[in-house]
Amino acid sequence: MNLSNNPSDNILTVNELLTIEDDPDLLRYRFSFDDILMWPYIRHRFLLSAQIPSLKFAIPPQKLRLLPRIVFPYIYHSIAHNPYSGAKTQDIIFFSSGVVNIRNSVSSCYENRLYDHFAGEYPEQTMLIEDSDQFQYHRPRNYRSVKYHDLIDIISWFVCNSTPTPSRDQQTIHAFVAYLQKAFTYPLPPGTWDMLRAKLHTAAKRLAFLHQAYAFLFKRLCPKVLFIEGGCYGMRSHIIKWAKELGIATAEVQHGLISKNHIDYNYSPAIIKNGYRSYLPDYFLVNGKYWANTVSLPADMVIIGNPYITETVRAMQSPENKHPHSSVLFISGGYQPNVVCNLVLGFYQHSGPTFTCRLRPHPMERSVADTRYRSLLDRGIALENGNLYHAMSQADYIVALEASTVLFEALAIGKKVFVLNRPEVSYYLDEPVFATFNDAEDLVEKLASGNSMSVDPDYFFHPDWKNAYRGFIDRVVYHKNAATATSRRS
Repeated sequence: MNLSNNPSDNILTVNELLTIEDDPDLLRYRFSFDDILMWPYIRHRFLLSAQIPSLKFAIPPQKLRLLPRIVFPYIYHSIAHNPYSGAKTQDIIFFSSGVVNIRNSVSSCYENRLYDHFAGEYPEQTMLIEDSDQFQYHRPRNYRSVKYHDLIDIISWFVCNSTPTPSRDQQTIHAFVAYLQKAFTYPLPPGTWDMLRAKLHTAAKRLAFLHQAYAFLFKRLCPKVLFIEGGCYGMRSHIIKWAKELGIATAEVQHGLISKNHIDYNYSPAIIKNGYRSYLPDYFLVNGKYWANTVSLPADMVIIGNPYITETVRAMQSPENKHPHSSVLFISGGYQPNVVCNLVLGFYQHSGPTFTCRLRPHPMERSVADTRYRSLLDRGIALENGNLYHAMSQADYIVALEASTVLFEALAIGKKVFVLNRPEVSYYLDEPVFATFNDAEDLVEKLASGNSMSVDPDYFFHPDWKNAYRGFIDRVVYHKNAATATSRRS
């Protein structure tokens, strides 16, 4: 199979990229340990790298300084709160990132906006196993049954750096990369092939230890269902594979924007027929009806809702949350800072004193936001890094240049949403949901007119999340006949 270069400047669709998965030879390349497929470990970065040239992404560098005040608490909590310590049987386990923890303004404790509400429905049977957020843990926590995953990563890092890649894996990695270079001829950014080789070598050296680590963890905790954040991305496909082999159900909760062109939630039918299903979650829990038909996964789609959004919106519906008008909050998607700066500055110049504006950087660019958006700060345009929902509640209009779940969340809060009319946006949106504008002048005119699209928030966020989640757990974990969790086989 040979994929030709795209001669035009059109954005590559996922269907174009996924033709590489139609070739059964893709699944011939496996690690020597446990005969595990190599493709899951590089799929995300490989396909994302192929999208970068046509989408003109600028992935922000991660700015991190490991100071003693960060290192010592990190090591202490990684050891003291490792997932094996004080372990007891837990029916439900959530593997979570750390970046989704936000501070509650009332309790001053942190809460996991994706999973704490779900965990609170079965607090005695649920454990959260979280990653650190750039080597820091957000504490104290509202939910108490929280352990940290990093000790496993730390040990596997030492194993990786003290172990050579098995000779058989070295040969297979070399052959796999050569196969991909021949089969896939869309342009890739410089350094991509070296990066992919490094990822494969790292996985080859870690898999044996990771198998021992998770086998021991599953034996101690005896889970009945695992929720794995980003489970469809592939980097933790070994957890899914080994859990399934033990009869443990696997699931992923929607944590962001998904669409027909999201590389991680769309797979070629051919690769699924060739045995890839064992590397993907059994269930995919989506926010609402809108999302259930936007992706192509071999999983049960379960409409579950988004408790954090639903409960936040309910709390906002009170008189004391009213705010002055003519405030605009611009939302950055994190990938195109130059476009963001040009639009915000253009709006600032054309709107005059009619509107006040702020910019909300994407979480992944916060460490470099002051540098990226210096031209805005120099003109007095503030960066909003606090609680997202509080920031949106203080704005009358939400404006974005890139597709994001934040836009849908703004609709749920009752805000008027406007999105820049450009191919990069329609690429990720499956239906025309938001009012659009063409440039800064057009945006000023449309905001002044007050016109925007009217949609039902319940279409995007199922409101009865409690019954939906309890129905799912009753059916999957406790094997009760529950009709409240709406599902379908993709």
